[in-house]
Amino acid sequence: MRLFYLLSAVYFALGHHIVWGALDTITPSAPVKDFRFPKFGPNGYTQWVLQGGKGIYDNPQQIRVEKMGLRIYTGDERMALELSLDSPEAILRLQENRAESKAPIAIKGSNFEITGLGWAWNGMSKDIKVLTNTQVEFTQSLIGSGAVSAEDSNTTLVTSESLHLKTTETAYDFDFDGGVIAKSGTMKLSSERLLARAKTPGHALKTDATVNGSISRLDDLIAKGSVVVNDGGRRLKADQAQFYPGTEVLELRGSVQVEVEGSLIHGEHILRESGLVTITGVEGGERAQMVLVQAGGLGVSSESSLDAVTLIHADRIEMLETMDKIKFDFMGRVEVFSGSVTLRTEHLEVDSAR
Repeated sequence: MRLFYLLSAVYFALGHHIVWGALDTITPSAPVKDFRFPKFGPNGYTQWVLQGGKGIYDNPQQIRVEKMGLRIYTGDERMALELSLDSPEAILRLQENRAESKAPIAIKGSNFEITGLGWAWNGMSKDIKVLTNTQVEFTQSLIGSGAVSAEDSNTTLVTSESLHLKTTETAYDFDFDGGVIAKSGTMKLSSERLLARAKTPGHALKTDATVNGSISRLDDLIAKGSVVVNDGGRRLKADQAQFYPGTEVLELRGSVQVEVEGSLIHGEHILRESGLVTITGVEGGERAQMVLVQAGGLGVSSESSLDAVTLIHADRIEMLETMDKIKFDFMGRVEVFSGSVTLRTEHLEVDSAR
């Protein structure tokens, strides 16, 4: 025990530069309080720094930590802080470079904050798994002008059953799984799985001197499985949805469906750019389809009542919303079915008053 306190004193006296190798020879019989130790890589740069309110050494390979704080760095000449992990308790396996706990976890990056219950960290592969009750807040919107400051209210909140976060030299890769809900402004997304990517601060420093590590840009999001997007007065469904943060683009694929007041549109692919929504069918195969209700049969038949249902098939449907109406353009192999009447054309325009 005296050797341990002697090493601790040397560590603090030298400005926190003690090597982990010395810990293998220590077998203390009492907990160590308020400690702080780094882990250096073969290149001599700091990989991570562990601090704790109390440390209990079970053996040279394992330490139990209370009030754990783990700061993870790039481990190279950039010396950028990648992640901060804080948990009430944890088990650290020294030789394996791992930590785990059933306790709550709070993780901070330069542009996001993660909370959850139960976690596991692998320092060798730079993986973190949050096991349950995952919540992540990004200081950036899904659809919009791009990254924003922490003071801005334009954020994205994602909840899911679990999360797998992997850090590479250039990016954070998020894999949300189970009961995913994402909210951003007036938009709400639900899906079975959500994949997201953001730049690491070290990569931002290396590639963009104006960032200075303050923002790790959210670059890409892909939602998979039973995707539902509620966006203003529209409800969109698909097998997969891809967002392009920093732009006004949203893309949906696979059995897509658009619900707007008075109409229902089916297709295979949706591309939303600003206010324009384009729906297409299968190329050379099944066309996009629109079901119109309370349209009076589009006036095709004088016998049609106001609540008559009208079907319109087309290779391509464009929908543009304005303040007072929704304009639909149907193009390529257009067919209109209204009661006993069928109309065929190459182009049809329909205006729907709000």
